[in-house]
Parts: sequence; structure tokens; C-alpha cells
Amino acid sequence: MRIVNEELKIGRIFIDAGNCVGWSLNYMEIDPPVSYHSALAMGPMGFAVAGVVGAKLGAPDVPCITFGGMSKNYLVPGWRIGWGIVSGDAAAIKAYTEGIHRLLRARLCANHPEQYAIKPALEGPQDHLIEVRRKLRSRRDLTQKWCESTPRVSCVAPGGAFYAFPRIDIPESDEVFVKELIRQKHVMVVHGSGFGQKPGTQHFRIVFLPDEKTLTSAYAGIADFIQERYGARP
Repeated sequence: MRIVNEELKIGRIFIDAGNCVGWSLNYMEIDPPVSYHSALAMGPMGFAVAGVVGAKLGAPDVPCITFGGMSKNYLVPGWRIGWGIVSGDAAAIKAYTEGIHRLLRARLCANHPEQYAIKPALEGPQDHLIEVRRKLRSRRDLTQKWCESTPRVSCVAPGGAFYAFPRIDIPESDEVFVKELIRQKHVMVVHGSGFGQKPGTQHFRIVFLPDEKTLTSAYAGIADFIQERYGARP
């Protein structure tokens, strides 16, 4: 959950690591970027960050590199295939693009069949995203409401992707929390310590893709577990 800013000869590269926990990078905080890698080009939630950055720059001579992928934007989980779009002054970024092409030619196990899906995905209709966005926003709102109303739980409202990363005020590690939760309530979440959280804090990650009925049942189980194990208040 950090932005890595590496100085390059052509400018800076920003890595938006918010995909794993659901937050969205505010492009005003990184103005003016020169090279930008977004791990959060999340069409379903309407936060195609790199596209926003490019639009804001409005400078065709500024090199901009945008990365995207199939699995989430086009609802094909497991399709670990994506693309890179290079725009701006070709001469300024020529060495970079040539290096990328050399790396691509050297790969012996590229996923060729799935690559054929990228062109029609990018050039075809995008109207499926309207309904996907509606469903995800509804489930995001349900998740956030639960976080705000549950003792010992707080959460920054997710602004992208379909993950939430609630903080929990408990006297033991979040790894113990998730293990005991699945044993006692049969609800599976991911411990926050696997994502580089701030030392001394405890979190867990929620994937809010299931329907509202399933989420409500899971959240009730988590709330009961917290009450039974830790009590209502810290």
C-alpha cells in the first residue's frame, strides 16, 4: 500500500499498489507524472487511473506508459494476460520500447491464445461495465456500512477494485484472527499482514464480489466472532 517513486532518466514511474486492498490513487497527488504504471486500471469500478492521468496531462509530447489486463476489466478471472500502451514523444522513450520488444521476443511461453482476446476487448463494446459497476458499488456500500457499524472495525471506503481492507482493533495478530475465523465461523478472509500494513496494526482483506445475501451472512459471522472472542469494545 505505497507508491514507489523511482527516478528515471525520462522522469518518474509511479506504481499504484491499491489493487490488492481497494483504494484508488488520487491523480492530483502525483501531478505531474511522466511515466505511470497503474496496477489499478479498474474499469468495473470506473477508476481507470492511468487514463485519468493521461487525460489530465493533455500533453501529447509527454511519455506515458499505461498497463492494463483482462482478468478484472473483462470478467475473466484467471486470464493473466494484459497489455501496455506507450504514448507521447516516441524519440524520448525509444530505448525503453526497444528494450520491451527485446524482452517480449525472448519469451518462450507467452500465452498466445489469450492474446487474441485483447484486441476485440479493447475495441469492442464496453456497455457490460455499466451493470458490473452498479453491482460492485452496491456491494461496496454494503461492505462499508458494515465496517462502520461493527465494533472494533474501521475501514477507508474502497475507491477501486472489489476489495476492502478493514482495520481491526484486537489484542492478537490478524493471522490468528483469520485462522480462528474460518475454524469457528467458516468465513474466509485474508490476513492484512500479508500486504505490508503499518507495523503494529491489524487488518484483513475482504473480496466483496459475492451477492448481497452471501456478504450479509458472512459479515454477520465475522461480527459474531469479534463479539465472542474480543468483546464489543477494545
